[in-house]
Amino acid sequence: AYQIDDMQTGLEAIREVMTEGYRPAVVRLHDPIEVELLFNAVTEPGKALMLFLAEGPKSITAATGAAVDEIVKKHGAQSLGVKPVESWLEHRNDISNELEETSAQMYSMGVCVDTCEISASWSQIGEIYKAVCSRMTEELDNLVAIGGHSSHSYINGTNIYFQFLFQVRGKGTVKEDYMHLIRIIMEETLKRGGSIAHHHGSGKYRTAWMPREHGSSY
Repeated sequence: AYQIDDMQTGLEAIREVMTEGYRPAVVRLHDPIEVELLFNAVTEPGKALMLFLAEGPKSITAATGAAVDEIVKKHGAQSLGVKPVESWLEHRNDISNELEETSAQMYSMGVCVDTCEISASWSQIGEIYKAVCSRMTEELDNLVAIGGHSSHSYINGTNIYFQFLFQVRGKGTVKEDYMHLIRIIMEETLKRGGSIAHHHGSGKYRTAWMPREHGSSY
């Protein structure tokens, strides 16, 4: 695990790991919001968190680990040891196992929470992340938090898995606010040539943007 200055710097470091040909089994980058909410603030305030894990024969894992360490430190990353990775491995499915119960509890407290993931090329993914976070903060005064992480990286790009929370304004307003948030993510992603879905599929609520992404192939 490493702390790194911000999401853009972390994305640049991961891009170099992937384009150099290394294939860690786990490559994750969490923004400061998720570090605070999900990792008990293991980094310095405002820093992003990177997690790496290699699998296979010892010679491969050793070479991968050494290369990752060299590359990310070149981008200013600081080692946090193995404990944050071990914690993630132990607790990574907690939210899925408790999602229905947790969502119901939060809604009863007047807060709605959900996720939405997209993907894009290395040259655009950081801009999408910044634009989405900026627009949500500007356009929704009942936004509680917007954060995200990159969890699946390739030679040509990566994904961002956004997580958002907003205060319920009143009866009948949840869908309106929810779709406002989704529209921001869709618009900023498509504006920069990204894909409106990644490994979880689109769901019904994103179908309206499919023709714009796929063009004549739709």
